[in-house]
Order: sequence, then C-alpha cells, then structure tokens
Amino acid sequence: MINDKLILMSTRLKIPQPRKNYIIREELFSKLDGMSEYRVILIKGGAGTGKTTLITSFAKERSISNLKWISLDESCNNVFLFWNYFIKAVGGCLEASKQELIFLYNCNLEKSSLKNLLTLLINAVSNQEDIFIVLDDFYYITDSFLLHTIEFFLKNVSNNVHVILLTRQEPLLYLGTLNMDSKLLLIDENDLKLSKELGIKFLKDTLKVNFRQEILDFINDLCEGWIGGLQLVAAGAVGKNEDDIMKLSFQNRFVTEYLTKEIYELLSTEEKQFVVVTSILPYFNQEIAQQLLEEIDFEKVMDSLQKKNILIICIDEEKGIYRYHNILKEYLKEKFKDIHKETQIQFHVKAADIMRNLGDFDQCIEQLIFAGDYFSVMKCILELPGNMALFIYGERIPEEFIIQNPDFAYQYFFYNYANLEFEKCKEIYDVLKINIQVFL
Repeated sequence: MINDKLILMSTRLKIPQPRKNYIIREELFSKLDGMSEYRVILIKGGAGTGKTTLITSFAKERSISNLKWISLDESCNNVFLFWNYFIKAVGGCLEASKQELIFLYNCNLEKSSLKNLLTLLINAVSNQEDIFIVLDDFYYITDSFLLHTIEFFLKNVSNNVHVILLTRQEPLLYLGTLNMDSKLLLIDENDLKLSKELGIKFLKDTLKVNFRQEILDFINDLCEGWIGGLQLVAAGAVGKNEDDIMKLSFQNRFVTEYLTKEIYELLSTEEKQFVVVTSILPYFNQEIAQQLLEEIDFEKVMDSLQKKNILIICIDEEKGIYRYHNILKEYLKEKFKDIHKETQIQFHVKAADIMRNLGDFDQCIEQLIFAGDYFSVMKCILELPGNMALFIYGERIPEEFIIQNPDFAYQYFFYNYANLEFEKCKEIYDVLKINIQVFL
C-alpha cells in the first residue's frame, strides 16, 4: 500500500488533462480565484456537467502547481485505502514527517490508531504553502467511519489546506460549521451550465462542430447548457445531414436510448468490441488494450473514436493513458453484461493478469471478483505480505469459499478483530466452528 511492497494505482493520482481547446469559464474562474480562502470547495453536479474540466482547466490557466488529485471509486470507500491514497497524494508536502507517517500506518493498521495517524498528517501538512487536494467522484464515499475521519481532518487541518470535492450528489459529510464560518465555497449544477454564448463556443471551438448558426442554436437549446449533452449530440450528429439533426430529440433521462441510437449503433463492429471490452478497465493505453484484445488496431480505433467525439478522457498524454467519461462508461458496462457469461469471465481473468503484471493489485483483485474467481482472490491477498488492508475484499467473498481456505479465514478473522469489528468476527467464528471438519 504506502510502502513499496504494493504499488498503488498511480493513475488515481494523475491530474486529468483538460481536453484541447477547452473554453474559459470566466465567471466560475473568478469564484475559484478566491479558493485559498476556503477549507472546502464543493463542486456538485450530475455526470457530464464539466466538474473535472472546470478544475483542470482552471489549474492550467492559473498555473497552480501544488494541486493534488485522487480519483475515487467504489474500492476507495474504505478508511485504510482512502487515507493510503491521500498520504501518497500529498507525500511531496510531508517533508520529514513522511517516513514517520508511513511507519505508523504500516505498524498500526487498526481503526483505533487512525486518530494518531491523522493528527500526525494534519501537523505535517500545516505550513505556509497552500495545498489544493481534489477528491474526484466523492459520492462514492459513504462509509460512516471513513466520513467521520474525513470530518476530523477537515475540522482540525490548518488554513493552508484546501479540499476540493467533485461529486454528483450532496456529500454525506457534515459541512455546516465550515459553511457558518465562511470556509465553504459551493458551485452547483446551475453554476456549471453553459450560457448560450459559451455553449456555441464549446460546440465550435472545442468539439469542432461545423454547422450553420441555426443548427448550432438548435443543438445548444436542445441540451440546455449541459456539457455532456452537447458532447453526446455532437457525437450523434457525425455523418448526419442538417434535416436529420433538426429532428433529434434529447432529454437527460433518455441518455441510454440516445447513446444507443445516436452513437453506439454508428460505431463499426471493431469499435463496438473495443469500447465495450475496455470499459471493464479503470484506465487503458495501447499496451493494455492490445493485451486484452490481441488483434485490435489500437491507433486506428482510437483515432476514429476521437474524431467521432466519443466521451474519452486522456489521463496522461505522455504515456497515452485514457479512461471513459462516466456517462459512457456506465452505458458500456451494461453492454458488457450482454456478452456471453463465459466470455465475460475470460476477459475479467485476462484483465486481472494484466493488472497484476502492472503491480495494480487492487484492480487485479477487483477483476477476479467480477470473474467470481474467489480462490484466486484469496491466494493473491495471502501472497502479498504486510498488506493487511487488502483483507477489505473479504467482505465480497462468499463464506462458502472462505471456509475452504483456512489461512485466509484465520487472517481475515484477526483483521476484523484488530479493527474492532466484533460482529463480523462472530460471523466468521460461527462459520468456522460449524465447518471445522473442512479443515481436518
């Protein structure tokens, strides 16, 4: 985890690159110019409202150097994994305290010790230099104990630390005190909507949509300032004449139908296979994609998809690492479920091998769980000494598999015992007691 025995998913800590020819949101930029006065900057809006692009383009335009980034997902809804990534993200700001933090983390993987860890972290980041920490997709964070630790951090950290929450919905954190103390800046979905002028500019300058003004006005009015909608319609308009475009109907609640009719069905067979299969990955580049789909012409497919304005985000331009926009990813993952079950499993197992070779063990385990290969999950966890945090995945392994691996069962028991999860310990103990003959 924090130590070198397990490599964190480094792409989580990469600042996404704003797309080329992004528009300048002057009104929102002026609000963000004062973000050093706030403890929390909350940017709340649905999928495709431009939350990530707003921050990345602002950081680029304002040359903000001390910006840290963590892209969250379901697996980060665990107190140990979350703070592991957090410490890694701010590692460059910790100076002499970094090694002490790492030592304390590795020696005390227990909930009862987290307050000491967080106190040391709070002291380490308290200096004169402003630090901006982005927690992207914060709506994944729902665990009550984890939320409690984040609230403790926000309450006690010094004024040079600014946490930027990007979320689709109201976070489950208590932010009332910060709001009363004027330490909370809120930008919501209404703020994120593009004006008519900016909508037209986005279509012409960013998406390179080349239609006469009447058509641009129609598309802009259709999407009502929703950036994701403009991207979807622009992609759906490829290859259509103006009469066909003027017949388009689009409402946010019909995104799935729209994606199917106006985008997915217009892709080639090779492109469909590429986007559906690679959607199971949190990120991909040419090497990863060609290991998963051995006969794919990566450069040809990616060039075609980008020309069609498909919702693909570049995480790292230098290394050519991409991910799908959440709108498209959720749609494609549903498409993946339509593939024959055995084929799904084969792709998940292959993806697990790829992630294992990359040292991304969290994602390796995720893929094995999706494949239902719980024996390999337990084997992987046990083969990584000193990384007890991986036992969080035990919650997703059915008991009938756990009782067949005594080493895992006992270590999982003590993992829960160390974290005061006594009810879970009792469940494990009862199952072991009933099935003791399995181990004899």
